[in-house]
Amino acid sequence: AGARAHPEAPAQPVERHDFACRPYREQLGVIARTEVLVGMHGAAFGHALFLRSGAAVVELVAGGKSWRLFEHLSNMRHITHFRSSEHQLLLMNASGEYFQINVAAATGVYRRALATVQLPRSLLHEIA
Repeated sequence: AGARAHPEAPAQPVERHDFACRPYREQLGVIARTEVLVGMHGAAFGHALFLRSGAAVVELVAGGKSWRLFEHLSNMRHITHFRSSEHQLLLMNASGEYFQINVAAATGVYRRALATVQLPRSLLHEIA
């Protein structure tokens, strides 16, 4: 049975990947094909270094406070960077134990991120 899409989910294909048990070469292959990387702030977000120039990232930051390391790395690689704390993407439950994704806000940010993606020059030549 297929998963049901949220009514506000983006129309573009979205893939979920868990790299925990995948070989590193396979992880990098997925990242190299990624246009918009969405993930939690943390060491694994370092995969963003291997995105192609012109890609975009949406960094989910719990609590809104973190180093801006991935933002700076994104800027050095010419990758558009969005932070969840600036777009109210994560909502904390009443007990403060976990976060939920604000789907409407996340969809809007994902669409804005996708709109910033620039096609590689080689692909532009193939299209023309």
